[in-house]
Amino acid sequence: MGNFISETGLDQNDDLRLFFDLFRDSNRTVAKNVTLALSDEAVRGLMAPVPFQLRTYLEPSELLPKPGITSASTDEQTLRVGIAVLIEEHSGNYQVDEPFLEALYEVMAERGEDDALETARLILDSPFPLEGMILAQPKAAATIFRSDIEIALFLATNSDSFLAPPWRIIYRLIKADPILAAEVLAEFHRRGEPDLVAESLAYLAYDKNRQELSS
Repeated sequence: MGNFISETGLDQNDDLRLFFDLFRDSNRTVAKNVTLALSDEAVRGLMAPVPFQLRTYLEPSELLPKPGITSASTDEQTLRVGIAVLIEEHSGNYQVDEPFLEALYEVMAERGEDDALETARLILDSPFPLEGMILAQPKAAATIFRSDIEIALFLATNSDSFLAPPWRIIYRLIKADPILAAEVLAEFHRRGEPDLVAESLAYLAYDKNRQELSS
């Protein structure tokens, strides 16, 4: 398969997708084993043209190590690039992508246990879905936020401004660790960010009111 990929070229998206679809349909087990045997570099290159196909070929535990996403990785630059590729080159299908994101959160949780501050910096330097991490791994996320107050503030304010604005991140953090969230909000208030604090508390008040109405 390596020769075919080299001869075809990674820019020939349609040809590669057709090949991988037909290969999987002809014999899924063989397709999986052949793909697993490809070099890490080859699989990293394929994550852009055939992201859906790779996620239907391989399990999260098989795909994530290919771009260097492991709890034991010491090459942080490769890890950053791997996270970016995994997030940005998604399959387009939430149900397909979700197990791979869950595995990513587990990796980051494990890294956070060993070095929370370095893991926080790693999250800041990559397009990491922080809200998903807080929901999936609340204890680990709280540990990462606790590593440094400055980084905690950056984590909250540098998340996806459209899908996960700062007040939404704080709201999730309140659910994960209320005491920590209070400390973060107090620091935001001390630094002259009353609107952010008010929006965060408004999220919480709305949620409480909604739960009372539905009960």
